[in-house]
Amino acid sequence: MGDEDIPICEFQLPEDESPAPEGTIMKMALERDYRWPHGSVLRIRFLNGTSDLHERVKKHAAEWLKYAWVFFHYVSEGDADIRIWFGGKGWSSKLGNTSRGPQNTPSMKLAMTSKTIDTEGRHILHEFGHALGCIHEHLRPDTGIIWNKPKVLAHYMNPPNNWPKEKVEHNLFQPYERSELISSKMDKKSIMIYAVRADFTKNGWSCGWNKTLSDTDKEFIGKMYPRPAAGWRESGRLETKDEPIRLKLTLTKTPDVVVGIRGIDAYSLSTQNSLNIAFSTSRSGGHTFLDMKPGTDTVLANGTASWVDLVNDKDFHHGEVKFAGKPAKGTKHTRKVTFPTAYRRTPQVMAFPTAVGMENEWRFNVYAADITSEGFTLVSEWWPSLLNITCTWISLPSNGLNYIDPFIASGQAMWGQIDFSQRNLKGVPGVFMAISQLHADASKGLRVRIRPHDVHTSSMLWFVDTWYGSDIKEVGGVIWARRF
Repeated sequence: MGDEDIPICEFQLPEDESPAPEGTIMKMALERDYRWPHGSVLRIRFLNGTSDLHERVKKHAAEWLKYAWVFFHYVSEGDADIRIWFGGKGWSSKLGNTSRGPQNTPSMKLAMTSKTIDTEGRHILHEFGHALGCIHEHLRPDTGIIWNKPKVLAHYMNPPNNWPKEKVEHNLFQPYERSELISSKMDKKSIMIYAVRADFTKNGWSCGWNKTLSDTDKEFIGKMYPRPAAGWRESGRLETKDEPIRLKLTLTKTPDVVVGIRGIDAYSLSTQNSLNIAFSTSRSGGHTFLDMKPGTDTVLANGTASWVDLVNDKDFHHGEVKFAGKPAKGTKHTRKVTFPTAYRRTPQVMAFPTAVGMENEWRFNVYAADITSEGFTLVSEWWPSLLNITCTWISLPSNGLNYIDPFIASGQAMWGQIDFSQRNLKGVPGVFMAISQLHADASKGLRVRIRPHDVHTSSMLWFVDTWYGSDIKEVGGVIWARRF
């Protein structure tokens, strides 16, 4: 069976919406939030069909997952986000998260048979593109197509499509305004475009059936569902007082960025040995910046920060808690933290300071305690020298893909090894590290840095560096390893 014998996709927008095409990404879809939440595990259920048909769908649909930060979980019962029905002569899908719909009706229809094996791959990719929120490419205003409308109408109003005139016009002749498009690049190789024969146009414009994701498709879906990313930045040696050091984070994808202190080279100008340091992020011109700011009587010579872009993943939560002065009782500040949404099972949580004010003795210790699926207790141990502290926390699902481990170094043991061979990290992980505990002699400069080394799929080393006579009695940190 050739391509000309197979009905093409009949795209399904929500019933109360007017159709809206997209180039590579379309502004209206974003505004109406047809995308699934980042990191979603989409439950997919086959309503009928043989195991052979099911496996053929899984094989082709998985191609999107190489570039999009979503996951497919095929289920045989219960509610499903995407419900697939085999049969008929047409191919169709609901748009993005409107696929949820009534559970007793299909959200995707695939006209697969034993005769479609050679051509069905592009159809499956196309329909799953719709299910992820992609809309037809050929309805952009900048395609350059001058349609031979009588010819096109005659073709699509006859077998195998048998569309009424209104449907042909809706699917091919109604482009969208440029203001509705975010992308400015037309992609004739997109899996989301119809084939256009040269005789269908008056100016010879044409393109064939695309069978694979184009480079632009891959880039677009990666922007639509960006993967988490992590890295680190070092300021280089500077001598700054009061003025922040500002560094652009070029590899972040969203504003959802968290930073941790990985290294400090600073000293105090006061007789009380005051040390005030704050690490944070800011946004300007669509870019994310790392700001490292020394406070009163503090000179920051160098700073190193870890950063992680959590890409608004629905399973990654984070927040900030500030403490100042002496606790109401005891020697610990504590704060109950409730997750924005509860986890199915107890998550992993890491906590670390991002701003601190100390004098006479440089000492702090921050950690998470009493972790449940609904929240945890953030703890900051207190000493009279600790004037104020801002604590940042990140929670992650306990699904085997994330490895969080605290460490403590003191005396001569300023290094260690971490084994994550029992975790399902699926390759060499990226590493986020942040100092969470410190005890240093305040009469000398604070020069300390933690760093990963020799990272492999099953293990890594960590080191604590000190220099120029800095007296570090104890330093601790948290390590998050995952395949970013």
